[in-house]
Amino acid sequence: MKINRPCELCGAPAEHKHHKFSNSKVNRKLYSRKIINMPFNIIYVCSVCHLNRPIPTYNEIEFIEAGEKAGFRLRHLAGKSLQFKTF
Repeated sequence: MKINRPCELCGAPAEHKHHKFSNSKVNRKLYSRKIINMPFNIIYVCSVCHLNRPIPTYNEIEFIEAGEKAGFRLRHLAGKSLQFKTF
């Protein structure tokens, strides 16, 4: 799959689509594949940056906040382990 974008970390041609909040089976089941693959959760990076630089990530609370900024209602889907007092 060719990615026609620059690396968001260095500007070189991007070769990888990286999820800020993990694309794990559990997360896809909880939040849906559609939401996990939305632009607010994706960063495009080149191979060098993907291997050698820290990639920005979201914890679950940051993912929910970013998703809600993008117009999704996600708090009700969150894992039971989340303490919403931190919001």
